[in-house]
Amino acid sequence: MTRDEIIAAVKSGADLRGADLRGANLCGANLRGANLCGADLCGADLCGADLRGADPCDADPRGANLRGANLCGADLCGADLRDANLRGADLRGANLCGADLCGANLRGADLRGANLRGADLRDANLRDANLEWRSHDIVAELLRQNASTAQEFAVAGLVIMRRDWCWKEFLACDITGKLWAIAVLRGLKCPHIPAELG
Repeated sequence: MTRDEIIAAVKSGADLRGADLRGANLCGANLRGANLCGADLCGADLCGADLRGADPCDADPRGANLRGANLCGADLCGADLRDANLRGADLRGANLCGADLCGANLRGADLRGANLRGADLRDANLRDANLEWRSHDIVAELLRQNASTAQEFAVAGLVIMRRDWCWKEFLACDITGKLWAIAVLRGLKCPHIPAELG
């Protein structure tokens, strides 16, 4: 399918389930509400595409360029987004539960309200991103990326293990390495760290 055929199909409400869109140039395309279940999006250029309300369940977006894409509220639960370019993407309210975001470029992405429970964020670039500070996964990964000692890595692990804790419990706990964590999070402009702590 050509770019124009794909966009026309979406406008007419066509079902793109299982479509072969490998390497397709869909830069800036309006794919709002498109059914992309099981579609092969490997290497597709979706830079700046509007994917709000699209259903990409079981789609294969490996190697897709999603820079600046609007994925607000998208259901990307369990998606394989390893090394994906999501720089500046709008992921507000997206369901990224269990997604593989290892090495993904999320620089400047908006992750506020996103569900990242169980997401693998190892080595993801989170610089300048608008973060969901209630996500244990994000906080733990930020601490892991800044850790250099066994105790610092242990604090990052504690954040994941104590999902039942909120900021109040973490700030009140008496563990070695907490002051290091507070300093790191303050440097990252975490709004939950009171100025008088540390």
